[in-house]
Parts: sequence; C-alpha cells; structure tokens
Amino acid sequence: MIARRGKVYKLVDEECVAWHAGKSTLRGCSVGNSCNDFSIGIELIGNGTKDFTNSQYDSLVKLTRDIRSRHTIPKENIVGHSDIAPGRKVDPGPHFDWGRYIGELFPKAPIPATESHKEAPLEIQEKSSNISDGRGSKSWFSSMATWFSSLWGRFS
Repeated sequence: MIARRGKVYKLVDEECVAWHAGKSTLRGCSVGNSCNDFSIGIELIGNGTKDFTNSQYDSLVKLTRDIRSRHTIPKENIVGHSDIAPGRKVDPGPHFDWGRYIGELFPKAPIPATESHKEAPLEIQEKSSNISDGRGSKSWFSSMATWFSSLWGRFS
C-alpha cells in the first residue's frame, strides 16, 4: 500500500495470497474464479475525487521496478482492478495517470544512471503482526475496498 506521502507498506508477502482481486479474470485466465493466486496487488491511498500525489507515483514506479526485478511481469500485465473485474471494481479510477506511470516505468530512451541520479533505495514498512497473511484471518486491510491496480506475475 502506498500512502499519500509516498510511504510504502508491505501488507502481505509476495509469495502469499492476498485476496485483493476478488472475483476476477485476466484475458480469460483465472484460478478458482480470481487472479489472486498469480498476482501482486499494490494499493494507492485515495478517495476517488483527487489526483494521486507525486510522491505516490515516485514510490509506485520504484516499487514496480523492485517487484519486476524478482518476477517476470510483462508490460501488458500491469493492469487495474477495473480491467480484471469490470463493473464490480472501478479503481484506479479517472484520477490515476496511466500515461505518466507507464511512461516513467518504461521510458522510450533509457537514461544511464550516474552516481548523482541513481534511485534511492526503496524503504518498505513491513506489515505488523495483526495484519492478515492472506491465508485465512481477515483484517480491515483484506476486507477494505481495493484502491489500485494489480501487478500481475506468475502468469503463463
């Protein structure tokens, strides 16, 4: 989850099922009526009426790159909940700038990093013990309405 000021919170380990997608399908594929078993979800805190913050976009791009360094996730598998559960989910919504996000994530002409332009390491706040690991117990995190796109990995 990415807060308005850009702080990243890790709620569920990447190898665990988060149940963030609910009933969903990605280009006709699902496991047990959902994409939960082969996806990684990232939530952006928002209310649907305001633009997301620059800090959120910066953290989102860094986090996505970090996740993609461990998982094979093609560009076309980076989608929103509205893409995998249309009519039921509307996020990330009209205030999310897909052009900005995808443009920063996949620049047309990569600029070589210099010592002064390297990305700062991504700081992730680990989940607390009272948050569900996605395997049974529920918390307000697992039951709240999801507010961002899912990053799809392990999809064949």
